[in-house]
Amino acid sequence: PLKKTPIIRTIEKKHLAKLAKEEKNLQDSVKALRGYSSSYSDEIKFLQKEIKNVKKEKIDYRKKIARLKRSKYLALYRDFNFQYMPQQVGVKTNMNRMFSERIIRNVSNANLLIEPTYNKNWYFDRDYSVKWDLTKTLKLGYNSSNKAIIDEPFGRLNEQHEKDSVLRNIKNFGRNTFFTQNVNVNYRIPINKFPWTSWITANTKYIGKYDWQATNPAFVDSIGHSISNNNTRQINGQLNFVNLYNKSKYLKKINRGNKQRRPPRSNPKDTANVEKPRKNITPKDIFNQSLRTIMMVRNLSINYSENNGTFLPGYMGESELLGMDINRLFAPGYEFVLGSQKDILSKGISNNWFNTNTNLITQQVSKTNRQNLNTRATIEPFKRFKINLSGTRTLTTNDNYFYQIDSTTSKKYKEDTRIKTQQFSISTNTIRTAFSKTKNNSVSDAYKQMLANRFIIANRLAKQNNNWNGEYSESTSFPEGFSEQHDEVLLYSFLSAYIGQDPKNIKLNTQQKPGSTEGFFPSIPIPDWRFNYTGLKKLPIIKKYFRSFSIGHAYKSTLSMNGVQNNSTFGETNVLGDFETNIDFFNVDVSIKETFSPLMKVDMKLHNSVLARMEVKKSRSINLKFGGRQVVENYTWDFIVGSGYTIKDLIIPNIEIKGRKLQSDLNLRIDVSVKSTQLTMITIDGDISPPNGGLITAIKFSGDYKISDKVMARVFYDQTMNNPYISTSFPSSTSKGGVSIRFTL
Repeated sequence: PLKKTPIIRTIEKKHLAKLAKEEKNLQDSVKALRGYSSSYSDEIKFLQKEIKNVKKEKIDYRKKIARLKRSKYLALYRDFNFQYMPQQVGVKTNMNRMFSERIIRNVSNANLLIEPTYNKNWYFDRDYSVKWDLTKTLKLGYNSSNKAIIDEPFGRLNEQHEKDSVLRNIKNFGRNTFFTQNVNVNYRIPINKFPWTSWITANTKYIGKYDWQATNPAFVDSIGHSISNNNTRQINGQLNFVNLYNKSKYLKKINRGNKQRRPPRSNPKDTANVEKPRKNITPKDIFNQSLRTIMMVRNLSINYSENNGTFLPGYMGESELLGMDINRLFAPGYEFVLGSQKDILSKGISNNWFNTNTNLITQQVSKTNRQNLNTRATIEPFKRFKINLSGTRTLTTNDNYFYQIDSTTSKKYKEDTRIKTQQFSISTNTIRTAFSKTKNNSVSDAYKQMLANRFIIANRLAKQNNNWNGEYSESTSFPEGFSEQHDEVLLYSFLSAYIGQDPKNIKLNTQQKPGSTEGFFPSIPIPDWRFNYTGLKKLPIIKKYFRSFSIGHAYKSTLSMNGVQNNSTFGETNVLGDFETNIDFFNVDVSIKETFSPLMKVDMKLHNSVLARMEVKKSRSINLKFGGRQVVENYTWDFIVGSGYTIKDLIIPNIEIKGRKLQSDLNLRIDVSVKSTQLTMITIDGDISPPNGGLITAIKFSGDYKISDKVMARVFYDQTMNNPYISTSFPSSTSKGGVSIRFTL
């Protein structure tokens, strides 16, 4: 690595050399004057004063240079280094030969010539690895593995030409059957090396993978080999706002808070509580608390990753240098073997990289893409009240097709039987309809709103469609081509109703292109939240009875769309007279999963070590199934009450271990929960099935006793009672109890 601050060192060295030369000249002048005559005393004093000034200047200069080297603004320059040689280069080979000869004994009287049978395999595997940290922030890695077979003539190797052929195959490193390699690059962006951005950290990562798979040698000329690659691109960023606020001394003092010591006791033996003197609230306190509230965003992190992959059958090249074929213009190219997703099929067909007899290829070209976004934030409006926000978005795309040679097109091929499927999920917010009213044997208000939204959505879709003739159905009053059972009408009516959005404002998919879903999926996730508050303990009435007291709440809602597929009949009309969209909705399943886990939770610990817990949970899942034109609503309420107590140092009588009485804490716990579930299947514009579900009551009791460091005894009793809501199901009850002893080795 290079020396630290080489430029500054060079400047320092030159300037100090100049001062040293000046000092030496002055000292030589003093010596010359002293040897010449004593009448130059004034001149000698002047020169000695100049020498002192030069020495002082050297000391001051060194101090300035030292401060400059420690400057925060030169942190990036100071930490820069370069490693001109890899830290590790590895080569590993493994050769394994298996030889088996079998001769069947002739047990008959006939004179038979029975030839022996042979089973031979000769494997030659090679592994390569390189690790190279170019700088402290930029690190490279390479790993590859090659599997080969040493081909042998049939039978025993008795003839010299047979032995020569095997030796020749070994010198050629055998016949490759599989090759894989990985290239990874990690880069830590040095944005935190600058003073005003030191509160930001960012990292990037790239992984490229390439695989070459050989086919049976008998079918190489007819179907060829197969190649595939994929890459992963990832970027992580974190913003620590506390470090940003602390750059101001005044804001740093506010973040730390005013920690005052308790007044000393006059009598150390006095155990009475010392009351804190009351502090009057001043305008400055209000101003400081306002600033603290403004600084409530404490941390923010964003993680984004994208994975892309390509599989290509019918590849006619071999694996030689880094998986490329030297005799075919280094096919499939260095970009492909490093993970690039650039289309090489057109170039490969022109250069005879791929099989031109596509009728013999039974595998499809496959392209995959997966995007994943995760965001997290921590908000603290005031002390002891912390809110965690999180948002996610995931989109997975699989695109498969057979390629057919077609020289009339610019790509030199056409895509046959193309199927593109996608899976999607995103964080959303459906709290507006979370408490939508439901009744037994009825539907929710949100479902009724969905039916009402269809007319508005149908009119919006019709007006943006250029193929709509402007006519309305006489029987339903819906625009022709967009009936109440139209796929997109149902989708956007469902989303607007259960999300609680105005159907006039919900975003519609206007960019409809064949085989494309651009603009169909939402882009920005709406964060979920979880908060916990422990500040109630400061209230006198709470502090009097409780040692700890906390309140918690959490909310999460996820919108998922599975089975999204391109529509081959886009632009046509179906049997109902509706326009076909660019998406085939038959296998699409749209679901909303919402959970309050918990809706409210209170954890308490009294001064006498009694624990108490009260918790309310709520969840619902709504599914829209286009195949059966159904909406499935599933609602769950869960009420939990729990308590616990610890008996300190309980002694078990008449039991001793190694002459010592058995003494440990006994932890007792009891929980009672009541859970109500209700599932309703609704056929749109059809019948409503009787709701399934029931009332489940559970009682759980346990006692834990630690016998030793490695032995734990537990007594438990669980009982669950299920009372179904429908008369065709019978109530049931399950009980279990016992004693368990756990040994830790």
